[in-house]
Amino acid sequence: MAVPDLLARLLRAWRRDVLSTPIPQLVDPAHAVRLVRDAARVHASPDEARTRARNGSV
Repeated sequence: MAVPDLLARLLRAWRRDVLSTPIPQLVDPAHAVRLVRDAARVHASPDEARTRARNGSV
């Protein structure tokens, strides 16, 4: 059996293993969106102007 065939079989078996156990939802999507938007507002420039990088690079 060629290496690509063995790799394909291995990946298919791994995928079956991963998909066989459901993963519970870790974060409420609406809550996650609120957090990301709030964080973007906190770090945004007051006039929405582009700011210079802290390390002096352009």
